[in-house]
Amino acid sequence: MHSLFHDMPQFVPQDFCLECEGCCRFQAQDHDWRPKVAENNLSPLNKDVKSSYYQSIDPDGRIKTKEISYMAYCQFLDSLFNKCMVYTERPFECRLYPFLVERKGKKVFISVHLACPYIQEKRYTKDFDVYKNALEKYFEKHHALEFFKKNSYLIEDYTAYQDEIEEMFVLGAA
Repeated sequence: MHSLFHDMPQFVPQDFCLECEGCCRFQAQDHDWRPKVAENNLSPLNKDVKSSYYQSIDPDGRIKTKEISYMAYCQFLDSLFNKCMVYTERPFECRLYPFLVERKGKKVFISVHLACPYIQEKRYTKDFDVYKNALEKYFEKHHALEFFKKNSYLIEDYTAYQDEIEEMFVLGAA
């Protein structure tokens, strides 16, 4: 068994991510863009990976960071080689990024973070539209709205970042 939503389609190719130096780096060790880890991410993991996860999570459920040269890096990022050490078992929020689960009022949206360089290249392409539609169908099939209601701590309020985010679709919309 794999991590939560392990078969979710990916938009940004792994090679592109590994070349980018945006994700997994934060301006402060307690930055609110650090991903949260769902309990479901932990249950199927092997003992060594699970132990690493538990030691790397703050009480608020977010991945801890390590400070290197005045920057905060994800605990799981090998900054020398720019590789995620838990890539195959990475948290749901890391799998989903640059797409985000966002709350506005009582509605839950899947939004996209426009600051991602890949999104800046591909936002207005057919590939983006195809992926967006596939992601919407995927979440409908996997009953994501029910999952997020049970795990509401994974839904973020990105009000402070609205100039960087665009809503894609409402979860659970008919």
